[in-house]
Amino acid sequence: MRWLPPSSPLTRTQVIATYAISTGTLAGLTLALAGCGGAGKQDVQVMSFTPAGPIDKAESIVIRFDKPVVGEERVGKPAEPTTVAVTPAFSWTGFWQDRRTLVIDPSAKLAGSTKYEISLTGELAKRTKDFEFTFVHKPIAVEGVWGVDSGMLPPDGDLPISFNQPVHPADAARHCKLVGDAGDLAFVVGAGAAAANLTLRPARPLGSGTSYTLSCVNLVGAGGNLPLAQPYSLAVSTRPALEITSIEPEGDDIAADQVALTFNFTTPVEVEAARKAIRSTPAIPGLERGYISGDGLVYTVTADLETRATYALEVSGLVDTFGQRQLKPAKHTFKTGDARPRLSMERGIYALEASAKGYPVWSRNIGKYYIECATIPKERVVQLLTTDMNYDPWGGNDDDKPLDWNKLKVRAKTTSVKNAVKNKWQLADLDLGKACGSTAGARGVYLAEVRSDEIVPDPDRGWLSPRRNRVLANVTDLGVLIKTGTASASCG
Repeated sequence: MRWLPPSSPLTRTQVIATYAISTGTLAGLTLALAGCGGAGKQDVQVMSFTPAGPIDKAESIVIRFDKPVVGEERVGKPAEPTTVAVTPAFSWTGFWQDRRTLVIDPSAKLAGSTKYEISLTGELAKRTKDFEFTFVHKPIAVEGVWGVDSGMLPPDGDLPISFNQPVHPADAARHCKLVGDAGDLAFVVGAGAAAANLTLRPARPLGSGTSYTLSCVNLVGAGGNLPLAQPYSLAVSTRPALEITSIEPEGDDIAADQVALTFNFTTPVEVEAARKAIRSTPAIPGLERGYISGDGLVYTVTADLETRATYALEVSGLVDTFGQRQLKPAKHTFKTGDARPRLSMERGIYALEASAKGYPVWSRNIGKYYIECATIPKERVVQLLTTDMNYDPWGGNDDDKPLDWNKLKVRAKTTSVKNAVKNKWQLADLDLGKACGSTAGARGVYLAEVRSDEIVPDPDRGWLSPRRNRVLANVTDLGVLIKTGTASASCG
């Protein structure tokens, strides 16, 4: 072993190296050098850090190293103010969670739309080769138009725009604009405090019923340093003048039964305003009892009309929900043809006084219809009512599915009724006792089905013209109406 002269003091590393060489433990030499570090050499790795991306609210900054970087005595103790540097600066407190984990807690409110840089300083910076990372607090976002329908903007009004954080009005005016077919339209630069909801005034009035694109680029939140990550765009349009775009039905041969009259508007209207503005010649009963669609753009009323008649509809004096007045009346004519074949009667479970003329069945434009009927013995009534048969009077009677009389264990009798009058409702008072083959007189419980093959069901309104109409009728002196639910015994 070679000793150095006394005038040359040994460093800790030289002592370890000398001992390692003398003993042949080169592995010990390597470990010792790595543990002590060397000037300008990285000997510590950052294994993880948070936050690692955009955040919406302040949270702890946590940096974890691959090996201990402080002594055990520092665990749980405050971190030195010079441990990290933050840009832009904010107040913080920190501590060592363990020998490898540094936790920094912001103690001041972070600015929105801001990119922060966190960097290690001092000895930690040297040992990690100046490690640093960034995160963004609450990136700026345009949330759209607020308080108004983006498709019904006022042509001569302001445009309310919403952001996810306060924005200076002047910045919003400089970085947002309306793009249209006639070119770009800027906003007037205004004063005022920063706010999340701003109202911007276009530099000139917008066109009526015109489409635009709201565009924002490079916009930064109040006090921030990071603009929009991507350009923002939203299709908007101004409301048109109030007009009636269409009135239906159209044609010269409209079936007169339950005609759906619809009036379409360019802007929304209230139902009472529509009812007051619409008239018909000849008068249509119930024209004022229609309803308005959810968006206020369509008024609909359904009515029975006269056959082979010409109707003139007019809409005038209409005012929409924005206060716009209809500029000129809208007129529309159509003609009805023959009525469609229909049967109308009480369906479901029904009670009929024995003194009545009979069970009323109305028919129109049907040459012949059939009554298939059976007497139900008293001991079979409960069994019949507990089957899966549907007595719903609103059309849930399996219109094209005939009754299975054999399954019901009763004998049915079929009779027919003929009509010859065109386009007029005909009333037939059916004697159910006779029609069902009762031997005990008119009184009793009868299951009847009235049907006609001449009826063509409406595919969109099956309730309007069912082929089969079913009723369980109790002909009695008691006058009791049996109901199986809230919608029994209704007229079809």
